[in-house]
Amino acid sequence: MHGSRDLTRAAIAVVVALSVVVIAMGVGSEPLRAAGEAAQLDVRTAGERGLRLTLKPLSYQADFPDSPVLADRAYPPPALRVRSLAGFVMKEVGAFRVEVESDPLTVRVKRSTGEVLQALVFAEDGTLSFRLDGAPILGMGEGGPRPERGEDWRGLPVEFDRRGRVHAMRPRWQSDAYGSRNPVPLLVGTGGWALFVSAPWGSVDLTGDDRGIYTPAPLAPPDRAPQHRGNQHDHLGKGLPPPGYAPRGMVDLFVFDAREPAGFMRDLAAVVGSAAMPPRWAWGYMQSHRTLEDDAQMLEIVDTFRRKRIPIDAVIYLGTGFTPRGWNTEQPSFTFNSEVFTREPSAAIADLHERHVKVVLHMVPYDRDRLPTLHGTIPPAPEETIDESHIAAYWDPHTALMEAGVDAWWPDEGDWFNLFERLKRHQMYYQGSLAARPNTRPWSLHRNGHLGVARWGGWVWSGDTDSTWKSLEAQIAVGINHSLSLSPFWGSDIGGFFPTEELTGELYARWFQFGAFCPSFRSHGRTWWTRLPWGWGQSDRGPLESRTPPMQSAMNNPAIEPVAKQYAELRYQMLSYNYTIAEEACRTGMPMMRALWLHYPDDAKARGIGSQYLWGRDLLIAPVFEPNARSRDVYLPAGDWWYDWWTGERIAGGQTVDRPVDLTIMPIYARAGAIIPWDPVRQYTGQDVKKPLTLKIYSCADGEFTLYEDDGISLDDLQGRIRRTHFAWDRQSRALTIQPALQDPGPAPSEELALTVDLVPDGISTNVAYRGEHRIVWFP
Repeated sequence: MHGSRDLTRAAIAVVVALSVVVIAMGVGSEPLRAAGEAAQLDVRTAGERGLRLTLKPLSYQADFPDSPVLADRAYPPPALRVRSLAGFVMKEVGAFRVEVESDPLTVRVKRSTGEVLQALVFAEDGTLSFRLDGAPILGMGEGGPRPERGEDWRGLPVEFDRRGRVHAMRPRWQSDAYGSRNPVPLLVGTGGWALFVSAPWGSVDLTGDDRGIYTPAPLAPPDRAPQHRGNQHDHLGKGLPPPGYAPRGMVDLFVFDAREPAGFMRDLAAVVGSAAMPPRWAWGYMQSHRTLEDDAQMLEIVDTFRRKRIPIDAVIYLGTGFTPRGWNTEQPSFTFNSEVFTREPSAAIADLHERHVKVVLHMVPYDRDRLPTLHGTIPPAPEETIDESHIAAYWDPHTALMEAGVDAWWPDEGDWFNLFERLKRHQMYYQGSLAARPNTRPWSLHRNGHLGVARWGGWVWSGDTDSTWKSLEAQIAVGINHSLSLSPFWGSDIGGFFPTEELTGELYARWFQFGAFCPSFRSHGRTWWTRLPWGWGQSDRGPLESRTPPMQSAMNNPAIEPVAKQYAELRYQMLSYNYTIAEEACRTGMPMMRALWLHYPDDAKARGIGSQYLWGRDLLIAPVFEPNARSRDVYLPAGDWWYDWWTGERIAGGQTVDRPVDLTIMPIYARAGAIIPWDPVRQYTGQDVKKPLTLKIYSCADGEFTLYEDDGISLDDLQGRIRRTHFAWDRQSRALTIQPALQDPGPAPSEELALTVDLVPDGISTNVAYRGEHRIVWFP
């Protein structure tokens, strides 16, 4: 029987390949149905490694449901359209072979080799089932499970692999280990597939061994009461798409071939939009402040950083109401607090700017009485209605603050917004900032996000976590999954937000080390003096702001400040490397904080490890998250040799090493062949330094690296005013080739690139003055 059926499939394939797009199987065929209506299935390409499948009622005239999650881009006509079907049909669609069967409606997506990539079954009750292959499933947005009431979450294993439970996909605020939950229906199967359900919203059941189930959420009534700050715990649509965004029976999804993870990430970025390049100062250290005394204190803290020569690039000020005495009057407010600013706020901000720090202000949105919804663009399109809900109207009060010198924004809360409004809020802070300063890159940090916010320059942090060792451990997995499925720019509150008796100088130091290798490098939390790099060396804990402050006995610890300074300097020495991998994230979709799977998809052990990660391609980071640790197990992926960052020892991959540690050591390993640009220590990212850039070449394998440069401030990079310099190391000939990476790179940021090239572990060093020519540097 199977052989006969295979012949039938082959015969149909020939017919289909020659047929028109619309497929009607003739006598005996049954019309497709969705939610009781006649329907059609469209299949079209979505990049080199992706397909877009849309099942929709015939009464729905548009190609797809309208969603701000997806980038505004053209898709080709469907290569396969099915309205009725008897038995089986097959067609080549892009790089795939698509097979469709009836009763129940089943779509198999196969690679050109015939291997099944994914098998989707559309049931009459609206559920969608999909194939599981036994490999870990990653992604699915930010955050993790909510512990059951009374459960000791400190003793539970951290969820990295998403299999094994039903995911309600309910956005929420949460403390404990995981912080806020920003779910995204993007499943990254490390066995070589990915699935993104654009519509409808629903839950994901991953308890099965070989099949997962996506169940659409019940359609919300159009007259449902709006979610606002006061009723947000009723879950009337908080963080979910608005009612009516997609008709009943609509399923719009993307299937990706993820055997080559970099190709999948590139296609995903094309679907949701490439990330906007952040300003260079965003890669510096940011110090958050809570209860303020006055503007003299604000300046004194920055002066202390400068005196102690601890690098810093931004100060962030919380709003009143979230702290007893913040930068403004009671939130939501755009009025400076006269009790804090004893003189003109613009003068105080100018003094901060003279000290080379940016000023970031905490904001919360108006409630529904003043902001019924969010819609529109900045500047408004001709057909848009300008009302109190238009983002241009809501943005308007921000302009006076920018005129006073405010550089960037921390839009907090807004949890009661629906999903589309959350994206609009990211869009507002990007487009509004550009309207105020047309050629200055915006920056904003949000608690709410979803796949697609990166094209609006939005960064997300994990919310108000508890200050515990378990929270630090979980944040590693949270950051990796976020980076795979929400945006490449993420961070957590260094030290955790809610203090506990576990909050000590040691926990802060370990979190600081981890933060130095996250995109967002920011200390923030209650009892905020203990979030200053020197805070644990003091006897005074400062404003406690908590019923569970850190213990007084943990103070007067002089060992913590040197560790914080060491890793702050390390962050600034990594500036050129970090800036390059940030641009790579914007251009290719590959995040900065990378699951091991992204570069080692064939290493079965590496796929499921969520306690360490790659920082870019070439560095492996293993944060320490156990108190009083004397060692840390680190798995080195197979297929490469690795160098211990601190000792230079070379170790073969494919094994777990027991790395001794003390408080100053977070294990870091460089891949053999890595070329790491290494900057002189700066006190702020824009500081001009006279020392050359060092290239650390881990010389026992061939390697390459393309250094990216632009002015770090403007949007001139979009006009090609950049410089890319390609370095290639040949181990056998011991030659470093340097050349422009672009045929026409445009005006370079500087005429000469002064380099010191260090071979590790050879101990050989030489100086190179590079002026844009093709050049080979030979080594003995």
